[in-house]
Amino acid sequence: MVRCLFTFLLFLFAMMAIVPVNAVEFDHYFQNTLLARSFGMAGAVSALDHWPGTLLFNAAASPFMEKGEYPEFKAMLNPVTSLESLYKLGTKKYRGFGDLAGQAGLVFPFVSLNQEIYQISLMLTQPLPDNPHASGRALGDADALLDWHYHLITARLKLDSRVSIGSSGYMFVTRNPGDERHQTALGTSYSVMIRPTESYQAGISYYNIHEKADSLLFSYHRVIDNTLNVGVSFSPFDPLTITCDIRNVDEEENTKARELHTGLELSPNKFFSVRGGYYFNNSKSDHVFTAGIGYMDRRPFKQQKSFSVRENLMFQYGVQAIYDNGLNLLHYATLLIQL
Repeated sequence: MVRCLFTFLLFLFAMMAIVPVNAVEFDHYFQNTLLARSFGMAGAVSALDHWPGTLLFNAAASPFMEKGEYPEFKAMLNPVTSLESLYKLGTKKYRGFGDLAGQAGLVFPFVSLNQEIYQISLMLTQPLPDNPHASGRALGDADALLDWHYHLITARLKLDSRVSIGSSGYMFVTRNPGDERHQTALGTSYSVMIRPTESYQAGISYYNIHEKADSLLFSYHRVIDNTLNVGVSFSPFDPLTITCDIRNVDEEENTKARELHTGLELSPNKFFSVRGGYYFNNSKSDHVFTAGIGYMDRRPFKQQKSFSVRENLMFQYGVQAIYDNGLNLLHYATLLIQL
C-alpha cells in the first residue's frame, strides 16, 4: 500500500511539473521561498513540525528535528543568491537598517537559537506575491526582492513534551513603483501546538496583521487579519502523515475567506518525501491541487560531527495547479545548506 501511494504521488508530481504553462506572469511562475513544503501540501501545515517555513502558520512549531544537543545555533545558507546580486547591492547607497536585514536574508534566510525549553528564530527576506518590480526580470533578482518582502521573528516556549506556545512578529517591506522610500507594516501571531499522542497533533494560530499586508498574505497563504486558523495532523502509520487546516475559522460574516485545506506527506525513508494537497479557493471559485517533493535529514540524532552534504543539504519543491479557465502552474522551491 505504501509503495502504491508513493508511486501515485510521484506520478502526480511529475505530471504537474511538466505540463506547459500559459498566461502565467514570471514573478508568479517560480519563487525561491522557505515555504515550498507548505505549498506542496496546500498550506495544510498548521499542525506540523520540523521545517522552518511552518513557523508562518504556527509559531509554536519546532522548526527542526530536535537532536538533543543544547544550546544549538543553526543558520541556513541560500546558495541560489548570486554573488553578482550581492556585489551590486553592496555598491548601492545604503538605505538604513531595512536594507541591512534584507541583504542578510538573501544569504541567510533562516537562523535559529535552540535551547531545551525555548527557541528564537528569524525568517528573513521572504517574497510577497504580486511583486510589481519582478515582472520580466531574472529569477532571484535581489533588487526586486528587497523592494517586496517580509521578515518574521518567532519565540517558542516548550511547556512540556506535549504542549508548546509561541508568538511571531512580522515586518512587511514594500515599495511602489516610482516611490523612493519603502513602506513598512507590522503584524503579530500567537499559536499553540498540542501533541496528545505520537500520531496526533493539533495547532491553533491567531493573526493580527496590518491592513496593508492583509491582502498580500491572503493572496499567498489564505490568511487574513484578526482570525483563527486551526489545523490537525494524523499519522496512521509511520511513513504517512495526513493534515487538515481550516483557514479563518471564525469568519462568520466573510464566508469566502473560510477554507478547508487538506494535505498528505509520504516519507519512505528519513530523507525523501512526496506530498500532495487540495483546497477550494472560495474567493475566486478555483480548484487548487498541489504536489511536491523534498529532501532533508529527519533522523532524530546527528550521525557525525563533521559537515556532510547528505545531512546538511535541504531541498523542497512544491507546485500548485490552479484551474481557472485553463491551467496555471505556480512553482516554489527551497534550497538551503545547514551550517
